[in-house]
Amino acid sequence: MKEQPNAVQNAKKLLQEYQNQCLKNNNPEVLYNHIIHSSRVEQILNYTANISGKVLDIGCFDGFITEKILKQGNKEVIGMDRWEEAMELTRSKGIETVWGDMDNPQIPFADNYFDCVVAADVFNSIFDPDAVMEEVTRILKPQGKLIITVPNLASSGNRLLMLLGFAPYNLQVRARTGAGHLRLFTFRTLKKLLLDYNFTVQKMTSTVVIFPFFRLRPNIPEYRQPRIFFSKFLARLFPKLGESIVVIAENKKNQI
Repeated sequence: MKEQPNAVQNAKKLLQEYQNQCLKNNNPEVLYNHIIHSSRVEQILNYTANISGKVLDIGCFDGFITEKILKQGNKEVIGMDRWEEAMELTRSKGIETVWGDMDNPQIPFADNYFDCVVAADVFNSIFDPDAVMEEVTRILKPQGKLIITVPNLASSGNRLLMLLGFAPYNLQVRARTGAGHLRLFTFRTLKKLLLDYNFTVQKMTSTVVIFPFFRLRPNIPEYRQPRIFFSKFLARLFPKLGESIVVIAENKKNQI
């Protein structure tokens, strides 16, 4: 009987090819300066501004956010990723990096090592969020901070798409047909994941509400889609309709 390829390895290979294409085809300054991403980065940096000590940026990609966190000062910042091409870009910015595959989560640091862990758009691309949370909890100090961003399953656009009978934007239903999101969260499900690992949610926000709500030109990246407006104000009024969820939580392990 012919040996079947490992399905997880195949899916990871597709994700790697997709990420490599992102690195080759996009100017990071253009990508991250678009309001879809800049609003997410802005909130991450607001959360990290008053944090000092050791910070691990899981899924650091090209190091754009990692570098900005480092420049805030009072921090020792390390980037971690599973794609060598991305880590080379991070290292070129003078940032220490370590290799780590969050689908085989064994973060190479001691218990209670970090004061903060950042996971920006990571949990939507992993197979086992619980395994990752176990490792994050282990390496975080008591009262250490965890900052997570994920695409919002219940965003205004996804609600409209599902109402019309379409799948949520970029949901990866079949591993062999692309490299979209493997996990999609709502405010409620992300909070439940954090509470299950003894984290206290300190603040939970979203980024922008977008109109038109759905993609007009499906063959170009989301941040290049023609839109009428992007509203941070509406995201503050109706956070559960925003494109991305941004949360900061505190590790309560060993606390009575």
